[in-house]
Amino acid sequence: NGIVRGLVFCSRIDEAEELSRLFNLRGFNTLALSGGNSEEERLDAIDRLEGDNHDKLDYIFSVDIFNEGVDIPSINQIIMLRPTQSAIIFVQQLGRGLRNISSKEYLTVIDFIGNYQNNYMIPIALYGDDSYNKDTLRKLVTSNSSLIPGTSTVNFDEISQQKIFDSINSNNFNQKKRSRSRT
Repeated sequence: NGIVRGLVFCSRIDEAEELSRLFNLRGFNTLALSGGNSEEERLDAIDRLEGDNHDKLDYIFSVDIFNEGVDIPSINQIIMLRPTQSAIIFVQQLGRGLRNISSKEYLTVIDFIGNYQNNYMIPIALYGDDSYNKDTLRKLVTSNSSLIPGTSTVNFDEISQQKIFDSINSNNFNQKKRSRSRT
């Protein structure tokens, strides 16, 4: 439908506020939220992001909130401006946009941080395979979405696919398997 409903994950409050200000100068309707905002302010922002009225938000710039425990089904754009070393947080952030509703035709994910050493998390997040088997992860990336249930489609450009492969190849998954089995 062409209407942007974006969630931008930022590292710092000043960064979120400045980006929100700059986006607003460019004609978007945005705001910055953090843990310092009240629950009422957060719920109002979510309603405005999902709404279609005159004060509809295009983007919410988020700092340390909305990683989990919030349902915003119509989000169709996730922008990562916050580095993370945690596969769990990465999956949670990505998951904010993965809710399928009939009025949503797509989800665009833009990762400006490019945690290339952690790109192996992408197939884990998309396909739910946490085996840490390098061959399996490479197969998932090249499967052209045939292994994703339903009608979803995932496309990786050649450069992104190579960076994911490089990350898979350079990581020691034996340590990750051992630490996962202890929990």
